[in-house]
Amino acid sequence: MKYLLAIKGGETLSDTDRKRFVEEHSRLRDDLIRLGKLVDSNPLGPSTEMVRVQAAKGGGRDVIDGPFTETKELLGGYYVIEAASRNEAVEWAKRIPLTSGRVEVYPIARM
Repeated sequence: MKYLLAIKGGETLSDTDRKRFVEEHSRLRDDLIRLGKLVDSNPLGPSTEMVRVQAAKGGGRDVIDGPFTETKELLGGYYVIEAASRNEAVEWAKRIPLTSGRVEVYPIARM
């Protein structure tokens, strides 16, 4: 089954933390690739480039440029992995480097 590991938290890191995070994510990504578990993984761009599309009256859509002041935790990046169980997905999520924030684990349903 596929799982989305959504990394949520702030987007400000010191240069030292950023370098360490890149190294730790590279090791994790390499392990996932080696074991045939990685489907996709990427960091997301800055919140200043976000766009929100939301339902509007009459069935239309409103398009609003970010950043959004009401957003407390940003989605900073993600992994989509193949895991045999929820527990396995959680174990991979525990390996994602964090200084704050969280990783949310979502099973990806088939349509």
